[in-house]
Amino acid sequence: MEGISVNNLTIYGTMAPIYVRLGNRARLHTPGAPKPSLGKMNNISISNVIAYGAGSWGSSITGVPGSSVKNISLNNIQLFPSGGVREGDFNKHVKEDEKGYPQPTIWENLPAYGFYIRHVEGVSINNLMLGTKEPDFRVPIMVEDVTKLQIKGCQLFDTNTSKPFVVGKLLKQHQIERPLGW
Repeated sequence: MEGISVNNLTIYGTMAPIYVRLGNRARLHTPGAPKPSLGKMNNISISNVIAYGAGSWGSSITGVPGSSVKNISLNNIQLFPSGGVREGDFNKHVKEDEKGYPQPTIWENLPAYGFYIRHVEGVSINNLMLGTKEPDFRVPIMVEDVTKLQIKGCQLFDTNTSKPFVVGKLLKQHQIERPLGW
């Protein structure tokens, strides 16, 4: 999948408003056939999205080990999930499940109420408004195995500003602006 543009959406009531997932569905269709290579997801733009009344699962952009999602642009995004998730009510370690069917039900409550981003190269988040209806224990954004991350122009509506805005593991080449209200 390459060259995808999603623009001007209003979303109400979904558990995972933004879900971009590359899985490893490379299966042999006939015995003895050569094994297919991993798929690719490149050059995706999602802009002008308002998601309100969303559930607590969080949004995600994920590739698989050995095949990163590349060049993701998120612009003018407003996410208002329900929140209310307490410590112990979310997945601290999100399983890969790369061969499973790509759907958000496999993870449910992610470790971030805004975005969970893993195995991605080149992601830009501009003009993000993010707030939960109920206080949430989780961080707004979590990244793992991400290269070239840029976040700017964010506004957060979170009463707990003592926690980090972004938490990351294996994060390389990043530029993150402190959000308004943090």
